[in-house]
Amino acid sequence: DNGIDEVSLALQTDAWGRTYRTKVVTTHPDPAAIRSLRGLVIVADAEAAVGRYVIQSGAKPAVAKLNEAFAEMGRRYGPGATRLATLGMEYDASPNTKE
Repeated sequence: DNGIDEVSLALQTDAWGRTYRTKVVTTHPDPAAIRSLRGLVIVADAEAAVGRYVIQSGAKPAVAKLNEAFAEMGRRYGPGATRLATLGMEYDASPNTKE
């Protein structure tokens, strides 16, 4: 959506890509480009498919959104995939991680 935080988006797409089980593409129902929070123009690669995970924009901090992505990753692929992604990002996803 217009106004999406590109830092949050980048962190989440990096994490999903590190599972080696996900293909990350930009999607939007409207063919027009969108503009991120800080003015980055994003052109969609495809339309969102039913049943696929879609990163949502929101007012939460980037770290909170990243932790949500790891939680969803764990539900979809199990703890091994989440562990691989956090190791690849050198990210400590422990509950003590500050947001």
